[in-house]
Amino acid sequence: MSWVELVGYSASVLVAASFMLANIKALRMVNLAGALMFTIYGILVSAYPVVAINGFIALVNIRYLVRIEKKSEEAFTLITTDSNDAFAKRFIGFYGPDIRTFFPDFSRGFADPLTCHVVLRDMVPAGIFIHRAAEGRSIDVLVDYVVPAYRDYLNASFLYGALQDWLSVQGVDTMSTSSHVAVH
Repeated sequence: MSWVELVGYSASVLVAASFMLANIKALRMVNLAGALMFTIYGILVSAYPVVAINGFIALVNIRYLVRIEKKSEEAFTLITTDSNDAFAKRFIGFYGPDIRTFFPDFSRGFADPLTCHVVLRDMVPAGIFIHRAAEGRSIDVLVDYVVPAYRDYLNASFLYGALQDWLSVQGVDTMSTSSHVAVH
C-alpha cells in the first residue's frame, strides 16, 4: 500500500468515525479533519471532483464550528418556579402541542404543583424542565423540552450543569424519566 492510499483510507476512517460521535462539536472537528485529508488525497491523485466536494464539506464544517463557538458565548439563565407560575403556564400552553409530540402523556393540568426550571438564552425562553419529587432522594422528570429554534446540545449542557447544584441542595441524587417516543 502506498502512502497516498494510506491518506485516502485514513480520511475514510475519520469521516466514518465522525458519524459515530454524539457530541456535535467533536463530530464536526473529526469530520473536518477527514474532509481535509480527502481534499489532499484528491489533489494527490488528481481527482478534482473529490477535491471540490470535500473542500466544500470542510467549509461547511468550519462554518458550523464557528457558529458553535459563537453560541457558547450566549448568556444562559435558569429560573426555578412551579407549574402554577403564570409564565410557566403560558409557556406550556403555547408549546403544548409540540411538547406532547415528545411527551404524549403530558397534560397542562396538575393535581399538585410541579417544579419547573425555565432555561433562558440571552433572556429568550429556550426550554423547560418539569419534575416532581419521587421516593427517597430522587425526582421523576416529566418534561425536558426545548423550543425548536434552540435544539442543540448547549441547552442540555447548561441545564444539567446548573441543576447539579440545585439538586444537591435539595438532597436529590437520582433522576428518572421514561419516554415512548423514539426520537426523544
